[in-house]
Amino acid sequence: MKTLSFKQHNKKAALSFTVVYLAVIFLLLYFLFQITDIASKAGNTIIWGIAGCVIGVGIMLSYLMLLQLFHQDLQVEISRYQMVVYTKGKEEKRIRLEDIGRMELNTNTLNCLDIYDRQNTLLISFHPANEVRTTRNIIEELSGHVSFKLKKDNKVYARTRIETFTYTRRI
Repeated sequence: MKTLSFKQHNKKAALSFTVVYLAVIFLLLYFLFQITDIASKAGNTIIWGIAGCVIGVGIMLSYLMLLQLFHQDLQVEISRYQMVVYTKGKEEKRIRLEDIGRMELNTNTLNCLDIYDRQNTLLISFHPANEVRTTRNIIEELSGHVSFKLKKDNKVYARTRIETFTYTRRI
């Protein structure tokens, strides 16, 4: 049995946080500085332009640091017959390896592994926050217990060609 631990993106929580964060920042700037005043001052002197850039960088850095709080801690245990996924604060999810029909890497989202059953229903998605190698480790471990046929393809993300992989279960 192999155990993998990593942090995963939580898209729903991050999206909600982003909307609230941007609204709060907009309202703070509006009431503290009157946005129209900022725009006119930034156009008049270079000092106000530099100050605006520094404030913008500070807002972005604080946003990125706070966004790290929304990553979920996952622990995945893969044995000969099943995969168990433990998420902090949630019920564990058990997936029998015989139920897995196919796996897709980088098809919908970059560095995201989607695992489907034999009826093409999504069982689980893994989207590690920082550990790029994690999805490969999961694939390698599952491939050691289940025989898959590999199909490679290419997809373009932000003008960069990325290889996509589809692992289909051999019958």
